[in-house]
Amino acid sequence: MKLRLTGIFVIAITVILIVIGFAISEPIIQPEQYHQFSDTSTILGIPNFWNVISNLPFLIIGIAGVLYFLDQTNRLPYLIFFSGIALCFFGSCYYHWYPTTETLVWDRLPMTVGFMALVSIVLMEYISIKIAYRAL
Repeated sequence: MKLRLTGIFVIAITVILIVIGFAISEPIIQPEQYHQFSDTSTILGIPNFWNVISNLPFLIIGIAGVLYFLDQTNRLPYLIFFSGIALCFFGSCYYHWYPTTETLVWDRLPMTVGFMALVSIVLMEYISIKIAYRAL
């Protein structure tokens, strides 16, 4: 019980410090040069072909993970995690197809879903299933 309370305390302090850090820091400006990639080839009508197609493993691994965890117990955090990975394929393909600051959000949004689910998985495996589900 003491170990569980210590874990909860460490996580709470970490979250508080992260929130304070974000609150006192300046916004990060995304330079336009960020969107200039080495691959500019158009193949099969797909601009930046290799940047776009290199996202295919995200879809494959995401679908495989979702299929694996469909019949597992306490599966929701894992299903969300692997769904986030699969969604990275679509978001990143969209961004790399037309790389701009406006489309970059679609590249990063599925990652945040996956990271959030990963935090929930860690909570579930090491602290408490109840806390993990609340974190979702």
